[in-house]
Amino acid sequence: TFGLSSANQDCWLEIMYSLQGGKQKEYHPNPDANFSGITRTAYLPNSSEGRAVLSRFEFAFSVGLTFVVGASNEVTWRSISHKTSKNGGGAHGYPDPNYIQ
Repeated sequence: TFGLSSANQDCWLEIMYSLQGGKQKEYHPNPDANFSGITRTAYLPNSSEGRAVLSRFEFAFSVGLTFVVGASNEVTWRSISHKTSKNGGGAHGYPDPNYIQ
């Protein structure tokens, strides 16, 4: 599922992803093997640019571009960069003034 938190909307948009585990399909790395579910949280600035990216993230999630089942039978991020920390710094920290450009 894809959800948006109402907490702290003055500063950032908090995106919550929740994926249930299941059985891998024929196109996954290990067909018929079980994979673990995950819950992930990401952040965007609460601005017109952030809301525009949010709609793109929602579309990407709806068509299966955000996560992938890896060879270790776990769901992992695909190549769409998300900010997963509110404390800034590093590749995945928000705020990051260069993230949306």
